[in-house]
Amino acid sequence: MLNQSAIGRLSRRLSTHLINGSFLGPRSLVAQPNLLRVPLPLKPSSLRFSSTTGAGSSSSSTPGNNGDSSEKKKAADDDDDSNVFLDNLGKIFGLCILSIVLMVVRSSRGSTNRGNIRDEIEDTAVLDPVEIEDMRSLNEEFSADLFRKVVGEVYSKFPEECTYKEFLSTTMSTLRKATKDPTFSIQVGHNIDRVVFSLPQYHDEKTYPNSLFLTVLTMAVYSTVNDRIKLIFEIAARQSNASSAKVSEHATAEIVQHLADTCQLPAENQVIEVGSPYPVQQYERATGEQMVRCVRKPYKDKSPEVTYAAVGGEGEDVDFEQWEKIMKSRLGPCPWGECYVGFRRFT
Repeated sequence: MLNQSAIGRLSRRLSTHLINGSFLGPRSLVAQPNLLRVPLPLKPSSLRFSSTTGAGSSSSSTPGNNGDSSEKKKAADDDDDSNVFLDNLGKIFGLCILSIVLMVVRSSRGSTNRGNIRDEIEDTAVLDPVEIEDMRSLNEEFSADLFRKVVGEVYSKFPEECTYKEFLSTTMSTLRKATKDPTFSIQVGHNIDRVVFSLPQYHDEKTYPNSLFLTVLTMAVYSTVNDRIKLIFEIAARQSNASSAKVSEHATAEIVQHLADTCQLPAENQVIEVGSPYPVQQYERATGEQMVRCVRKPYKDKSPEVTYAAVGGEGEDVDFEQWEKIMKSRLGPCPWGECYVGFRRFT
């Protein structure tokens, strides 16, 4: 360590070189680096570090803060420029697929429910449409005129009800008398017996409405669909003691119920929707009254006047023209399954 005398000598030599102009010469202090390594008085460490650190921190903090603020601004701009649809494209696609799957499942279960009711009706039916058609084709002599004679004779003996034995006896005696053939009989008439015996709570001594037995007998009448519809209209008029011009809605529904009970309606037309369609549509077997009202209720896209003019309003009596439209409606009973043509919805 240099003392004060060494420092003094160094100062005098430095001033001599400066005066002589030989500072940059070979003997200058630049060429003698060891001469520059002179310890200078040091400032307090606390001041030195504090000033240095402060300057460094101030100089370094400013650019950093500016960078952070610019990054935040850029992120905010990116948020403003983001597209909700594109950002959630995967979620939207997943929801669409899920919705389609749920719709398919719901539709499938609804169709299954409807099919179960239809299958149940077909399984419990005593006769199928082929057997009914065969019976009709085998009874060419049993015309609509003969049937009307049977109707008149039955109602003359039994104003409202009778047993099945009484009905059979009256029917066969009337047919043999009208045809003048003591051996006349209905071919494969045992099919009519099967239908009657399958009625709920059937008993030989129990009386039933005449309209029920006569409706069963129409299966064997050899005639066109329009003729058979006319025949059951006449039965309804007699049963309700109404004029031949109109019958009540109750009598109409009663005949439709007889047709359903005697296997003369398609199973598909006897299935109706019940309750809310969500989550899954439920179905049940319709009654005669429900099938008639399904046809007579106003359509959403039609005015009530148009509907009532075609088949009459709910609760109103119907004439034969309205009766025929009700019976031939695809939305209604459609007896014998032969009336799926030639009918337009209330137009």
